[in-house]
Amino acid sequence: MPTMRSWHPSLHNPVAVAPSIALLLLFAGSVPALAQEPSETVPRPDTISKIANVFVAPGTVNGRAATIRLGGGGAFIWPSGIGVGLDLGYLSDATRLGAGAGLFSAGLLYEFGDRRDLRPYVRGGISGLFDGVITQELFHVGGGVTRWYGDDWGMTFDVRDHFYYTTHILEFSVGFVFR
Repeated sequence: MPTMRSWHPSLHNPVAVAPSIALLLLFAGSVPALAQEPSETVPRPDTISKIANVFVAPGTVNGRAATIRLGGGGAFIWPSGIGVGLDLGYLSDATRLGAGAGLFSAGLLYEFGDRRDLRPYVRGGISGLFDGVITQELFHVGGGVTRWYGDDWGMTFDVRDHFYYTTHILEFSVGFVFR
């Protein structure tokens, strides 16, 4: 059975994080457009928000190999908008679903905006590929927006780059969130 190492490139090259930085700057530059003229503003909650999610995340490794990740996770967000998040999923080559491994992400996030139904966020932290044991440590940066359709459920759209040296696993995820 093929392993993750059979389809992701060698990790012994010099650090090249420019794509991750460009992704973060691109997202940060587009956030003011999301925050214009809120339709319904509400104060931040006085308690910690607890959020759970399930997602599907198509992506790519260095723009060459197509990937798919299925997973779930959760986050705790304080009234200030600062939070911590953790997710876990199965990352696979999109053409060989059995040739994959686990990918976890843990990190900090910041949710901003005053709209009740639309909450943009940025996040960053550590990630790890594992197949029984951790086989590769990674960092991640990204952001997205959560669109709430009711008091207790919504959808989230996220872009994230898991990177280490010249390896970049870029994902575009869509998922359901629950409070």
